Amino acid sequence: MTMTLASILSGVIFAALGACIVTMRGEKARERYLKVLRCRVLDGVLLFLASAWFLWIVANLGQADFGDYKNVLFVVFLAIAVGAWFFVKDFLGVRAAAVLFMLSAWYFLGAAFGHYEVPARLWMVSGIYAGLVGSLYLGAAPYRARDVMEFFTRHPRISAATGGALAVYGLWLCLVPALFY
Repeated sequence: MTMTLASILSGVIFAALGACIVTMRGEKARERYLKVLRCRVLDGVLLFLASAWFLWIVANLGQADFGDYKNVLFVVFLAIAVGAWFFVKDFLGVRAAAVLFMLSAWYFLGAAFGHYEVPARLWMVSGIYAGLVGSLYLGAAPYRARDVMEFFTRHPRISAATGGALAVYGLWLCLVPALFY
């Protein structure tokens, strides 16, 4: 992945997240967004994508990365993913979305690695690192996603300011390659 593509894709992700946060206003939005946290279809799609991507990485492990045990690791992680579907019903989508962000961050940060001659890469990298911190937090305490959604639906000004800032940041990341790379 090139640094230009990584910047644009991360900008689209941040802008979409900002647009979602802007719409978190009022009781109807609260009910709608809280239903998303318990939607088994969305949980299944996110879990499938996160598990498939992670299992693809495990299946392609090299000799230096436990490659001798990749078949055993594949079976163990597949069993964990299937078990999570059946036994972890609460906030499974939040956990899967956190894993998807962490896996995608690997590619975004890899695209910027070694390009020290382009200081504008720090715009993208800073947002990705902040997203990683949020993903680690929500992956460990996924019920906090409900608390964040309730906070934003109860405080429309903060929701508008945060979502607007995140959307503007995302749009800025989409413009950075045209201006600086």
